Amino acid sequence: MNCTVTLTGEDGVEHSVDVTAATVYEAAIRGLRELKLSDWSREETYDATNLKIAAKAPVVVHTVNLRKLKEWLARPAGSPRDVALRSRLRELLDQ
Repeated sequence: MNCTVTLTGEDGVEHSVDVTAATVYEAAIRGLRELKLSDWSREETYDATNLKIAAKAPVVVHTVNLRKLKEWLARPAGSPRDVALRSRLRELLDQ
């Protein structure tokens, strides 16, 4: 799905980026990565805010709490599919 990921910084400024992802959490990770690469937002912002993910066609908007996203990403257990997805997304975020 094509999505717009929006992060609102502590100063109230919104930063948005378009990404393609299969899940909401993948969109969140890809959006964070792109925002990190563009250097538009500070690293500490990632701990303090939510991300808004707007899926396009059909339009669906999700809000992801970054603390909960990091907790999900750090989980070691789950189905083999979930473990592989989290591993791939951790690698993507660390690039």
